[in-house]
Amino acid sequence: MYLLRKRNSSSDYVILLADKTKFGKRTLQRICGLEKINLLITNAQLPTRMCEQLAIRGVAVEVV
Repeated sequence: MYLLRKRNSSSDYVILLADKTKFGKRTLQRICGLEKINLLITNAQLPTRMCEQLAIRGVAVEVV
């Protein structure tokens, strides 16, 4: 986890790839906060409220 955090802290642009099964779940590990993510790429449309919260934090969402 340290390596991922270190790499993330030195990045200018952070892309998160996550499929629909990852949303709405909690984990014991946190790699970074939403404020560090620039682009989220996923395979399904997110709930409206989640999209709004991401937009407020400046995270662009792309569904592929």
